[in-house]
Amino acid sequence: MQLSALLVAGLCAVPSVLGHGEPNTAAAIAHRDAHIKRSVQSLGSCANKLVGRGVSIERQAKTSAFVNRYLARRGLEGGFEAAPSLAKKQSTCVLSPEQEEGPFYLDGELIREDITEDEAGVDLLLDVTVIDVNTCEPLSGVMLDFWSCNSTGTYSGYAQEQTTGLTWLRGLQVSDDDGVVQVTTKFPGWYGGRAQHIHIKAHVDYTIDDETETITGGTVPHTGQIFFDQDLLTTVNAVAPYTSDTNPFTLNADDRVVTQQANSTDGYDAFVDITLTGTDVTDGLLGRLTIAIDSSATPGPA
Repeated sequence: MQLSALLVAGLCAVPSVLGHGEPNTAAAIAHRDAHIKRSVQSLGSCANKLVGRGVSIERQAKTSAFVNRYLARRGLEGGFEAAPSLAKKQSTCVLSPEQEEGPFYLDGELIREDITEDEAGVDLLLDVTVIDVNTCEPLSGVMLDFWSCNSTGTYSGYAQEQTTGLTWLRGLQVSDDDGVVQVTTKFPGWYGGRAQHIHIKAHVDYTIDDETETITGGTVPHTGQIFFDQDLLTTVNAVAPYTSDTNPFTLNADDRVVTQQANSTDGYDAFVDITLTGTDVTDGLLGRLTIAIDSSATPGPA
């Protein structure tokens, strides 16, 4: 199973679109690529800074605790320890371009660590570090917004999906003083024309409504999509309930978003680091990634 780091950086260089089929314009891609080159230079010393400050050691402990809490809830054997080599690799990140929002985003979702509700499927523990693209310092108070389809390719909360009022596989979590965000979701299924993926937004300068446990206001400096190694997809899709997904299947190599990013950005890699939390995928998966935000960047053309 490939272990490859992810870094998603920059203020949104292209506007959100209302459909997965809308490609980025040439002007938007050019603006995005110019921003990426500047960000690569800024991030050149990030790995050494993060390891030198001991952040990787702290991250190992937080990651291990996150996984062991999950294993305890499921009554599975604990004692999981995040590998030091993985933690160091996680500090050496690969820049990726900004991505489209897609048609299934909803605002007003709940702030919560576990967004699985009663959905079936393989548990996915997303362990994220948020850093500043210019300083390489962890960013606290960034609210990450996650949403994805379920094991059979359906999104919650939409009339056309016959899921109006449902909220599974949607939610937000805020980064702590070390820039850490941890959320438990389900490994996504697929639907026609798209490879399996998860959407992420970052919110800043928002207001928390303590009564509703939601946020209002603020700005969104990042919208992105993350993907998974094809061999991992083959393994996960061979177990129930993914075997019930009858939608046309799209390989990573044939996905428009994956190929557009790979072709337009040198060194692009949006594949999450994956580690088994037990003996096989049904025991749960740990997914690690780093998101860098450049709050000083400006939006590009549509």
